[in-house]
Amino acid sequence: AEVVASRLPLRAHVNIHTKELPVDPLVQVGGADVLGKWYFGAAQAPVKSVEQLRQVVDVDAGLTTKHIDVDVSKIPSLDWKTADNLDVLPCNPEETVNWFAQRLGVEAELDSNVSFTRAPGVDKAVKKPFPTPCTVREALALYCDLCVCPSRAAMKKLAAFAKDPA
Repeated sequence: AEVVASRLPLRAHVNIHTKELPVDPLVQVGGADVLGKWYFGAAQAPVKSVEQLRQVVDVDAGLTTKHIDVDVSKIPSLDWKTADNLDVLPCNPEETVNWFAQRLGVEAELDSNVSFTRAPGVDKAVKKPFPTPCTVREALALYCDLCVCPSRAAMKKLAAFAKDPA
């Protein structure tokens, strides 16, 4: 586990007080990978209307088609044009967040804040994986996809931290 952790370019810091978190000017915004970059420019927009478009709805089979109107008029930073794409960034259910927090041993820190600094020996700029400071709860709810199986590459990295050989 120490070998895997030593190769990571960032170190996470957790503190209940945001002002006491270390700041590293070379840890930049923007998303460390293609999956995280969307969160840095995300805005929350209210849904104006939802209309079912499919004649025969079968939710269990995933057969639903909906027309959703989203009001972006009050988001000045959003330059929406016809045929632009919209990304939906879901939130993990609270019970899922609590389940993972318990297994990660961070239940008592869910409302503490997270920030990142470069790992020792890293002397170049590094992008943070998600916007910080945020709480541990927000990190698990918004920035971790807890409802699907991890990729094979992620599992290889996580395996180094497993304590039960089974």
